[in-house]
Amino acid sequence: MKIFILLTTLLLMSMSRNSIPENAIKSKEHPGWKCKPGFVQKRSKCIDYKKPKHAQMNPDGNTWSCDFGYNKYRNTCKKVKPPKNAHLNEDGTDWECDDGYIRFRSKCKSK
Repeated sequence: MKIFILLTTLLLMSMSRNSIPENAIKSKEHPGWKCKPGFVQKRSKCIDYKKPKHAQMNPDGNTWSCDFGYNKYRNTCKKVKPPKNAHLNEDGTDWECDDGYIRFRSKCKSK
């Protein structure tokens, strides 16, 4: 009986090492699988990667970037609010002053 329990335990351990969790695909990397895009590994599972509102998943499927007009702030995307006489910069992550104005703290003042 003890041998049966030992063999069953070893078999189950072997199966669990080789099993691929839900939302994962087989991989040559340790532990033999990796999470599908949009999921991240947490212990022996692949969990849904939560992206904040106003964000898009990056091509790697495991990170995100804020939409145009939003800036990454901790784990959120914060709307960029240009002051008077300013506009969004080229990539939309900050603001810059219009021609004839210079940035001074959180405003644009005349040159």
